[in-house]
Amino acid sequence: MSFFNNINIKRLITSSSSVPFPRKQQAKEIEAPFIHKWDSSTQLMDLTGHGDWLTLGDCFTGIAVFGAAGSGKTSSLATVAQCLMLLDCGFVWLCAKPDEVRLARKIAASAGREKDVIVIGEDVNGVITRHRFNPLQYEASRPGQGTTSVTTYLSDCAKVLSRKEGERSGGEGERFWNDQFERLLRHCIDTAKYAGRSLSVALLREIQLSAPTQPEDISSEAWVANSTCWQCICEAEAQMEQGNLPKVDFSRILNFWTKDYATLDVKPRSSIDVMFAVLADAFTAEEPVRYILSGESSVTPDDVIEHGKIVILSLPTNIYHNAGRMAQFTFKFSYQRRVLARKFSDASSLRPTVLWVDEAHAFAHPFDSQYFREVRSNRGINVYLEQGIGGYMQAMNFHSPDQVDDYLQNLSTKYFFYNSSPETNLFASNAIGKMLTEKGTDSFSYSNANNVSTSNSTTQEERHQIVSGEFGFLKRGGTKNNCIVTGYVLRPEIFNSTGTNVSLCSFRQTTLTH
Repeated sequence: MSFFNNINIKRLITSSSSVPFPRKQQAKEIEAPFIHKWDSSTQLMDLTGHGDWLTLGDCFTGIAVFGAAGSGKTSSLATVAQCLMLLDCGFVWLCAKPDEVRLARKIAASAGREKDVIVIGEDVNGVITRHRFNPLQYEASRPGQGTTSVTTYLSDCAKVLSRKEGERSGGEGERFWNDQFERLLRHCIDTAKYAGRSLSVALLREIQLSAPTQPEDISSEAWVANSTCWQCICEAEAQMEQGNLPKVDFSRILNFWTKDYATLDVKPRSSIDVMFAVLADAFTAEEPVRYILSGESSVTPDDVIEHGKIVILSLPTNIYHNAGRMAQFTFKFSYQRRVLARKFSDASSLRPTVLWVDEAHAFAHPFDSQYFREVRSNRGINVYLEQGIGGYMQAMNFHSPDQVDDYLQNLSTKYFFYNSSPETNLFASNAIGKMLTEKGTDSFSYSNANNVSTSNSTTQEERHQIVSGEFGFLKRGGTKNNCIVTGYVLRPEIFNSTGTNVSLCSFRQTTLTH
């Protein structure tokens, strides 16, 4: 099979043989009939040189990328990111590695999008920027988002923190504690809201820590004087007396704290407290995460969705660990929820927005699977890069490759680069699938009279289109391969070059990733 370089970006913008996505100053160079740059048929790059175009519509169906460290997957996909930035797409770019912010900035600069870049966390100079995102403030301020929505949001954040790699689900017992934790969260949130205070995880933690642990606390002057929980209850009562709060809502929080929580057995209360402490510590325990997740937001998912900003969450997980992971997850999760809530009459007029995740296992969450299924019509693009299926299996508590396949099935275009993992290579071979292949059989027979008779027959059998061993021979770029990376691309359409849904493609490494 022949190898072909991915198409040059400048040629792509000006060529009359492809559907253009011009910037304003280049409009006069276009000879083809004008098609809006956000049309699904907009062509980004020819994967084979035979008119097998990766289109914007293909991107809407999602892209999953596999390749070992050094396989060339990041450098190969950098051109896709550049194409999408040239289209003025908004970006949420998560960073598991320290050098990720430099790559994202370099691609943005090559597309003329430097002014759209917003870095939350550590910039290329190692300095923490002043940008911040307060997730609770954002979630609570969104129209139609009540306490239940905010509670679910925080509960999912807690699950991300509590999940340990390879840990099995706790079944009914785990669900019981999650239900109790969410109930506590809900009443903390309502207590703060009814008191008229601005929501923050720190405030919710104060309310929970200062709540009565026995009925006698309520009659203690010392406890009343020092309890944030009781102060909020008193402020909520004042709101009720002024007609700003229904009596039924005030009675609900009062009864919870003075009757349910105050009489709760020590053992379940201590278990719930640990769950709350883990969540609060991730938000408030250390800088710069404490600064980023509190105060007034300077950037939100709306900046990405409505204004096309390129938001880089640069809190690498191998430096900032769980706190950095949590901070990035909060923005990602809010972005996903906001994209799914987009209202539109004509989807083609919506700005495409991209969720770009390298080392995807670090940020994987069960909600992703639902998001992949539903986001296409909302013009959301997902690009998830991962070394092998083992990362997903550990992060998501999966126990078989079939679960990885189910998680990623709605990322319909898949790139498979060099890999030395037998499990991942077998997954790739199975994902690409089998085809019926004719198998011919010849037979000969001899008799004592030296007569020779021959016969032949043809049978059909299923064979893998690409056997798993092939992935170990793919080119990884670099000078010894003339900066060429090769990989198999699987997509839900037929390639002109092969007549099947898979083709061996080549990608030239550029200065973007040097």
